[in-house]
Amino acid sequence: MEYKFEHTIRLTDEIEYKNLYSWCLNEFDENEKKSADLIPFDWSLYFTASSLSVNRSIGIRVKRNENYEKLDSSESNSTTVICGTLHSGTVENGTHLVDDVNYSMFGTSRKIKNFDLRIHQAENDREICRVTGVPSYDYEMDFRNKTANDFVLFDVFIEKIKFDTLVKLIESKKIESTYVRLGLVDGFYSEWSPSISTDYIKILTRGNVVENKQELKFNYPIVGNVEEFDIYLKSHSDLSLKKSFQPLDIDKTFDENKLNDDYDQKSDVVFSDQNKHEIEVNKLAQISLIKSIIGKFKLPIWLILFALLILILK
Repeated sequence: MEYKFEHTIRLTDEIEYKNLYSWCLNEFDENEKKSADLIPFDWSLYFTASSLSVNRSIGIRVKRNENYEKLDSSESNSTTVICGTLHSGTVENGTHLVDDVNYSMFGTSRKIKNFDLRIHQAENDREICRVTGVPSYDYEMDFRNKTANDFVLFDVFIEKIKFDTLVKLIESKKIESTYVRLGLVDGFYSEWSPSISTDYIKILTRGNVVENKQELKFNYPIVGNVEEFDIYLKSHSDLSLKKSFQPLDIDKTFDENKLNDDYDQKSDVVFSDQNKHEIEVNKLAQISLIKSIIGKFKLPIWLILFALLILILK
């Protein structure tokens, strides 16, 4: 397989900051122009997921004997894998991109735009993360010439409980956004800086050819292990806020003076209600007395007294 490289790579101990590192990698273009000193980048790198999916497969295999004759038995298998597409950087408040890094393979100037993510259930709950990188190359399929793009894949293995929880969240479509943090990634290089961030990363793969490695016995890392992996899942719900919310003042609620005032006000209301009741009883008694007196008179006088009664009640 012939990879599509544009630059050469050399291992050297002729470095600018000898008190900071003992070796570095340099790229050289066709005019022998040298890049900056590139050393392993050990800080955090961030990616945003544009998609997450749960892929399931079920397979059946018929068993055969040594003579390749079919037996009356078969075996089956099933797999579940979470697949995602990552992009460099994270989106802050849904408005702009931060922590964006320019990635490219050693020996090329091509920018890597997409990264693949696969999350598996770990065997024996052994949780690890690994990275694979393959530079672009030409190949033939069905008598057609094709070109494979630069490829970077992160394989993550997590324990069953975490894996099942993540599967349920994805299938229920309750995740609004996801981003990933990686740290101490083998094969990721950048130039030295006092900062813990960088603008670009060069990726060293098994397909790269490094000059001077026989003369200089330095152990330079290529893509493989990832020591730190974090995945962040975000869901969002709009909350219904009250238009006028009065906070509770505990001190005021249990103020003794206020409690006494409230008791006096309630007492006044009770006494006022009792007075009203007595007045109504007296009125009814007066009406009954007047009715008994009216009954003794004849009709014309009764009418006159009835009119007087109305005036009294008013």
